[in-house]
Amino acid sequence: MNKWRRAFIIFQKKSQTSLYGKYKSKTVIDDINNIGYIKINTFTASRTSLKETISKAKIYINKRIEAITSQDQKSLKAWVIDLRNNSGGDMWPMIISLTPFLKDGVLGYTIKNDKENIWKKENGLIYYKGINKTKKYLGKDKSLDYNLKNKNLKIAVLVNERTSSSGEATAIALMNNQNIKFFGTKSRGLTTNNTSIKMKNGDFLVLTTGIWKNFKREEFKTGIIPDFESANEQELKKNIENWINK
Repeated sequence: MNKWRRAFIIFQKKSQTSLYGKYKSKTVIDDINNIGYIKINTFTASRTSLKETISKAKIYINKRIEAITSQDQKSLKAWVIDLRNNSGGDMWPMIISLTPFLKDGVLGYTIKNDKENIWKKENGLIYYKGINKTKKYLGKDKSLDYNLKNKNLKIAVLVNERTSSSGEATAIALMNNQNIKFFGTKSRGLTTNNTSIKMKNGDFLVLTTGIWKNFKREEFKTGIIPDFESANEQELKKNIENWINK
């Protein structure tokens, strides 16, 4: 048996409840001037309909790209990307939504059976194993090669103990941007690739079949440790402000 196939979770077909429940994130930048803010929520793909997944993904991605372009201006001091409470799902709509913040080249790796499968950005498109994921979700020849008005702004990425699975994969992809620092608390530590197997009774068996690494081939088995650990909202805001103004 593959060494990564050591854990499984069974999801009930009719259950719509997140593994970690529902949480409402607070916006820590409400009273900080000239900051762009993007919230990346969990994206849950349909287990029965690819058409439904793609339809939902288009809306999800376009809303976030519109939020980026509508806030983008030369007067911004920094960006905040909020991955708190993102417990996973389909990683690709999340990563595609953040295309403007990703640098060209390798974003990360999925390791299966000792083979590296590359995630990368090229010409405004996101690829996995050479497959154009942007095209899959947004349609033919759709590129998100939007250039931020200031490419050198600092970017604060927020994580916490409920940032897990594909939420952590999204954080890993962002690491290829040298302007990014992480704030909050250590993420969950579920940085693995999973494969779903539908059972006869309609439930799904989810097997861990690989691990994720960042563009430097670093692993995060115990979670992503923030550059600036923050125990509460007040401390989080203070750390972000101090870093921006440094």
